[in-house]
Amino acid sequence: ANNSCGAVTQGNLQFFVVLGTSLIISPSIPDGENGWYKTIPIITLIYNNFGITFYRFNSLPNVIYAGPFNGTEDTETGGISDLRYFSSDISTRNETIREFITKVDFTKPAIVDVHPEEDSVSNNDTPLINMTLREIYQGNSGLDDSSVILILDGNVITHEYLAISPTYAEVRHQVNNSLINGTHNISIFVKDFAGN
Repeated sequence: ANNSCGAVTQGNLQFFVVLGTSLIISPSIPDGENGWYKTIPIITLIYNNFGITFYRFNSLPNVIYAGPFNGTEDTETGGISDLRYFSSDISTRNETIREFITKVDFTKPAIVDVHPEEDSVSNNDTPLINMTLREIYQGNSGLDDSSVILILDGNVITHEYLAISPTYAEVRHQVNNSLINGTHNISIFVKDFAGN
């Protein structure tokens, strides 16, 4: 029985408990560094009642869940994806939207410009070594400037940055001691914050 305000004063009251939608991500722990995945994780959503589960990445439209899916909005570039998901029971009651963020970066930084160029011939025995590094996709983890190692003829050499940002670095070294005639090798090691 209800009083004039609609409150139950005696009798039975029915209520519905929604335990919610569970999210399982595989692998469960990111396989990269600093919380980044270096491979695309797979997401499974589990709803423990009859109804429909929906999900969406970022501001895209809702999609009806039909089975496990890739854990990044963009499987070509990766990046940070904001996944929202919820379930609606058979009475069309919706649970509160849940949110899960994935960080995926499976692309190694690129060395896009090197001077002196590969197989070039120079009469300068104290060349300026200059390299440009890029994180190809803007939403990825970013260049780890502390990881850069520049090597000349098997020896680690110092370097400086002419420019640096999360997605771009220009590295250089001025050779001060004259190089002998012959072939010389320059190598560079760089990784991003995901460990690529």
